[in-house]
Amino acid sequence: MSFENPQQIIRSWGLQGSFASGPVVQDKLVPARFTRIRTPFVQSWREETLNSSLDWGSQSFSFYFPESLRVISAMYLKIELPAISTSVYKDNPGMYAIETIRFLSAGQEAYHCDVKQYLRDYLESLNDEHYGPFTQTYLGNTGGGASGAARTLIIPILLPNSAYLNRSGSNTRGRGIWPFDWPEPLGGSDYHGGQHSLCR
Repeated sequence: MSFENPQQIIRSWGLQGSFASGPVVQDKLVPARFTRIRTPFVQSWREETLNSSLDWGSQSFSFYFPESLRVISAMYLKIELPAISTSVYKDNPGMYAIETIRFLSAGQEAYHCDVKQYLRDYLESLNDEHYGPFTQTYLGNTGGGASGAARTLIIPILLPNSAYLNRSGSNTRGRGIWPFDWPEPLGGSDYHGGQHSLCR
């Protein structure tokens, strides 16, 4: 059937009468219904500066979340990469910044995530239209040939229920959620660098 000739699909509309009593799955001609939010909430943006002991080659790094936090819906680690003249950065250098993360409460592990593996799986599920903007925004991809130019990494910390944990491509599921109403202060450990190099 030619894509420029809609007569075949128009003729099939008469066959759909038998489905008239079934539920309506989708109707793009009707605006979305006005509905309420189940629980009203407000979000704010907060930045915390890490101390200087976090550097490339660090095998582990711990950070204590402020006790004033209630719930977080997204978390990122921002890293400024300087310009280098003796080599070039690998494609998506942000992929090599964090290997795993752990959330601890009262010394007990409450959450563990292999960031490098999940990010790789997520990138493989993206089409070209979404891969480029995502890697350029978060992982330091310059969108052109390899270079040693300075860049900024904004690496997502993969929270439970995050869209980044699924191989479902780009979606509006959200960036996860993590409650902080714990009996003990919560600390997170980011394992950085390992044996990986950012440069080719």
